[in-house]
Amino acid sequence: MKKYQAIYKELPWDYSPGVVAFLLRNKKIASNAVFATLLDLVRKKYISVEMVVTSSLYSAKRMGEAKYTLRKQNIDELMAHEKFLINWFFKVIGDGYSFKCSDINIYWRERNNVKKFVEGYNNFKVNIERESNKFFFFKKLNTLDQILALLGSPKRTSIGQEHFGEWMDFKKFLLDSCSMSTYDIKTFVIWEHYFIYAIILEIAKEVLGKLPTIYGENLTLLGYQYMHIIPFTGIERAMTQMDSYFANAARYTEWGRPSDDFTGHPPLDPG
Repeated sequence: MKKYQAIYKELPWDYSPGVVAFLLRNKKIASNAVFATLLDLVRKKYISVEMVVTSSLYSAKRMGEAKYTLRKQNIDELMAHEKFLINWFFKVIGDGYSFKCSDINIYWRERNNVKKFVEGYNNFKVNIERESNKFFFFKKLNTLDQILALLGSPKRTSIGQEHFGEWMDFKKFLLDSCSMSTYDIKTFVIWEHYFIYAIILEIAKEVLGKLPTIYGENLTLLGYQYMHIIPFTGIERAMTQMDSYFANAARYTEWGRPSDDFTGHPPLDPG
């Protein structure tokens, strides 16, 4: 693989956003890995996305929502966590062919599904961890070191430290580039890919907020995978919704009960 200087024409390393999350967060995979993986599957054309108008169960207000449709049934070439996400979202939560964020909300509210949802989230993270361990980002620890690691951060290998530093440089590059007033419109397809990793780098809102300024009206003319389909406010809303569900799942794992979801209505008692 190559090392890059001031201008990144490709990602620092060619592995999935879930693997990057594992490296950058010291093995602690957050909910943003779910949304980033989903958008990456859209980019890879395994999934298509369209905006549909839906009605909330708890409000008369109608609003736009992203609907994801499975384009390819053969997913053998994907990594384990990507396969799991497709099967979980489309076959378990959705109708087998498509799903929306509101479907997650409906699934979450069913009494017998709360624990299943949390188990699904945990299985997704386990699959990322297994895939990430192939890169030897972190040192293998003996029993005493494992206990000490629980009190702090796991130790990276020289490879892990090198990759961590390159992703931090890439983050700085994205933030510096967001300060530019104009940008070559041909690079937008690259930025659409970069945005997926900006989610993992926790600068998605900075990048998302600046792109309309950089590209202006040209955004509506672009024929790429999702940024021309989902309005920028829609992407931010989808990120917020996803984060709410999976942060709730994390709290359930810790406390045994989820809190209110993003709609402000508490899920049913899991019993």
